Amino acid sequence: MGRKVFAGWNEEDGKRTPLWKERKVPITLRQMLTHSHGSACPMFNKEQSDIMGGIEGWAPGHLARDWVQTLLESPLMQQPGEKYEYGLAFEEIGVLVERLSGRHLYDQFTKEIFEPLGMKDSYWQYEVPEEKQSRLYPTYMKMPAEDGGFTFVDDAKVMPPPPPGLPSSKELFPHVKGRHGASGGSQIVTTATDYTALLAALLNGGLSPETGNRILSPELAKMFFTPQLTKAQVTGTRNLGATTPLSVPVSFEALDPEGNIGLGPAIQGALRKLVGGGQGRSAGTAYWYGFKNTEWWADPEKGIAAVVMTSYGPFMDSAFPELVNEVEREIYKSLA
Repeated sequence: MGRKVFAGWNEEDGKRTPLWKERKVPITLRQMLTHSHGSACPMFNKEQSDIMGGIEGWAPGHLARDWVQTLLESPLMQQPGEKYEYGLAFEEIGVLVERLSGRHLYDQFTKEIFEPLGMKDSYWQYEVPEEKQSRLYPTYMKMPAEDGGFTFVDDAKVMPPPPPGLPSSKELFPHVKGRHGASGGSQIVTTATDYTALLAALLNGGLSPETGNRILSPELAKMFFTPQLTKAQVTGTRNLGATTPLSVPVSFEALDPEGNIGLGPAIQGALRKLVGGGQGRSAGTAYWYGFKNTEWWADPEKGIAAVVMTSYGPFMDSAFPELVNEVEREIYKSLA
């Protein structure tokens, strides 16, 4: 990749254009897996959102006309390997895997993960069987109500429509021979039951306790749970802003002060002290959040995997961490 690194803004003559500096080192797969390859996410990083606003065919809150080309044109916000920042890494990994294999990413998920683990309700979102589409849960946004409370509104009524000529998501990601580019960071629909089958395999060293099939070597499964970054790389970087109404600013450093990043997920840095008293997940627990307020965690010390799913925004609305806190309390209280 020939991408350069953002160096600030040139605001002479009343114009605002980005300044660039050369990238010092190559981008590696390990950096992408640990969100330290230099990218940021335009949903959370305003400077990147402003820069990407100048890319033809892209609009905030919508997918790009040419998804792969937009990834190639998206800026790096710091030098590769310099620090952690949640970005577009898994979208880029999805493109990389498809190009190396010549197979659609969903086909690989199905053959390498879903089928071996017996995940019978997991699909690419555009290819859910017709007989199961009635089970798809709609997504909502939590909005203020006239009576001072709140109400839930269909997502489509919150975000502005895409610019004229911008194709639909389904048109952007056709599952046809010779056309790839599925998003590696989203687009899978599943159930809590299926997802726990995946987490159980990860806790079991990459081997499914249900089917007996292996999806990862024990060595790779261990790396999944092993902190990969230095303290300097994660200090002051695990907080998110908000550039659209779809999310609210959040400090993950406040939620997990000693946290780190494994080969993919976040890693709990110390025994979690729950709000209101009690203890939760152990140090070394892998976890991650989903954009429509979902969270999973896998605790190797206690042998516990949990999934909490909702289907609403904004991301990290205050009620969601409170829900997870109470679910976690009940789970670990039962072990006492």
